[in-house]
Amino acid sequence: MRSAECGMRSAECGMQNGGVTVVDLGTGSGCIAVSLAQLLPKVRIYALDISPEALAIALLNAKEQKVEDKITFLQGDLLRPLRRYNLEGRVDVFTSNLPYIPQEEIEGLPPEVQFEPEIALNGGEEGLYFYKETLPEMKDYLSPEGFLAFEVGIGQAKDVLDLCSNSGLGENLVFKDYAGIERVVVAYRNQKSKMKY
Repeated sequence: MRSAECGMRSAECGMQNGGVTVVDLGTGSGCIAVSLAQLLPKVRIYALDISPEALAIALLNAKEQKVEDKITFLQGDLLRPLRRYNLEGRVDVFTSNLPYIPQEEIEGLPPEVQFEPEIALNGGEEGLYFYKETLPEMKDYLSPEGFLAFEVGIGQAKDVLDLCSNSGLGENLVFKDYAGIERVVVAYRNQKSKMKY
């Protein structure tokens, strides 16, 4: 499932048409952030990435679609840029397509994938590094009815669900892509969410 599809699927899971705060972690070219800004009339999106080059492209894409006023672009490592915005307990949705390819598989990737910067692909020893690093802190940022939506690698859904549970997140769901592969993990801040999905 492509990044934009992941973001749209997360929106279908529970975002409503007003007053939504979204954090798109590892925004890259901004396709999730820009798509959600187009989809939701009243939304404030914080789009984070470690790469200034990626953020420059994301900003261009947002301007092209005339949604740049809905998105705050922040450069820095993982969730660190959020710390100055007093968003603890106020984020309704986290979306993310962070690197999830195991390090040992990077060299064997098809040529059409290898053109991507390694920083956008390498998920560490098991491909789970970024989930382990961010999930506990994400829980603190989520609102009581909030949820997160991660795109995951093939065969990683169960491991990511376990990490969500171990981080104290509540109810969780898995969505398959159009090929029937488990690709999106959704986990709620609390066990039972009142959000409609």
